Amino acid sequence: MLTWLAACGDKPESTPVRVLSDGQRCVVASREMPCDAVGRYLRDTLQIPRKQLISVSIDETGPLEERGRRIKDALTNVGYSHIIVVGFISEPQGH
Repeated sequence: MLTWLAACGDKPESTPVRVLSDGQRCVVASREMPCDAVGRYLRDTLQIPRKQLISVSIDETGPLEERGRRIKDALTNVGYSHIIVVGFISEPQGH
């Protein structure tokens, strides 16, 4: 869907957030910060509307569910409700 929107020249209504492999640091708009500060940064600094879709991608594997729940909770606590969390699954080493 986002690819189709970009091809049509429309801007996708999604704000990307990347959770780094340590699970404590995130990247938003090319700025690295503690993941706990992301919600306030989106709301107060970038003034992202609370109804906007936030797409969270989690680096590496590891405890994806825990890291996804932590950032989703941080975003929900400041009023965001449209949140998609995506983790990337890789092949086991040696295969």
